[in-house]
Formats: sequence, C-alpha cells, structure tokens
Amino acid sequence: MKKRVLGIMLSLTMAMTSLGGALSVSAAEESQKTITMAMSSSWENLVTFDSTSVYASQIFDLLYDRLIYTRNDGTYEPMLADSWEMNDDNTVLTFHLKKDATWQDGEPITAKDVEFTCKLIAAPSLAAARAVAFDWIKGYGESDDSLEVNAVDDYTVEFTCAQPTTLEYLMFTKLNGVYILPEHILGGMSYDEVRNSDYWQN
Repeated sequence: MKKRVLGIMLSLTMAMTSLGGALSVSAAEESQKTITMAMSSSWENLVTFDSTSVYASQIFDLLYDRLIYTRNDGTYEPMLADSWEMNDDNTVLTFHLKKDATWQDGEPITAKDVEFTCKLIAAPSLAAARAVAFDWIKGYGESDDSLEVNAVDDYTVEFTCAQPTTLEYLMFTKLNGVYILPEHILGGMSYDEVRNSDYWQN
C-alpha cells in the first residue's frame, strides 16, 4: 500500500473522468498533499470488507493494493502479485508476491497479510459484506479459521479450491475486489474491534 501523491492524482483523474465527476487541486492543497474531489454518488463507508459500492471501490483503489488488477478489456495484470499459477487439476491457486511492496509505515507486505485478509473477511463471525468473494475456497463458512488459504513462505500464498475452478473465473469474479489489509495493525483484534477501528479513518 504505497500511497504516492502523483499516483493518487493520476488515479483520481482517471476515476473522475470515468464517473463524470470533477477533480480540483489548488496549489496550496497540493503543497499540503490534500486532494478535493467530487463524485456523482456517495459511498456507504470506507471499511473495505463491508462496502460493496462501486464508488467506495474507487476510493479503495487509491488506498490499498489487490493481488491483481482487472481491466475493462478482459485482461488482468499484477499488483501485489508478481506471478501466479494453477495446478494441473485446477484445485490449487498459488500467488508469488512482489518482494519490494511495503505498507505506509515501512513494514513489508507479505503472504501472511494475504492469508490474514482472506480469513478475516471470510470468517462467519465477522459477517462481512464481501465474504462471498471467498466462497470458492475449501473450508469457507465452516468456522472462523477453516478457510484453506496458507502462507507457504513470506512471499508465496496458496488457495485451495473447494472444487476445480478456472483461473479466469477467479480473477474476474472473486479476487478483483479483495483489498489486502495489514496483519501487523489489525491482527489480534476482535471482529468488532476490527470493524470499528480508527484505522479506517486514518
């Protein structure tokens, strides 16, 4: 999650163009790293796993990273993931993460963050709006820690499918809306504490 002012401004410009909104950045605001923008509709909240609004997703894309980025033309490209592969029988999807990705505080983004994010959002006790993004993974819905997503090492994470599944289906309908969260900040909290944490406002 590397928030760079230039990248944010470019992304906002693209987002506002596609949404028909307006972007206004004064010289004073730019010096303070403040961006003012208008959107044609509001979002319900900024908790990544509780909002299903396309407008919220526009904001999430400026603040968080996904494993992959899907394009409107039917292609996808790496974000946090450097590469990926599906095994021969289409039951295990493996992602290899970029080794230079860091959180804003300088902590490295690792496979543990991916595992944490998936298990958190899929946990029945959390009852997250975006939990359905993980219904293809073995163990989904059985318990709060049953989801078979495992960090093999610091930069490799494996997803075990409940049944054979195509890579394209997972990329475009399941993983494209999953924003990776920092375990070192949110890990160890109760589900209520995570949902109501000041993290979402800072």
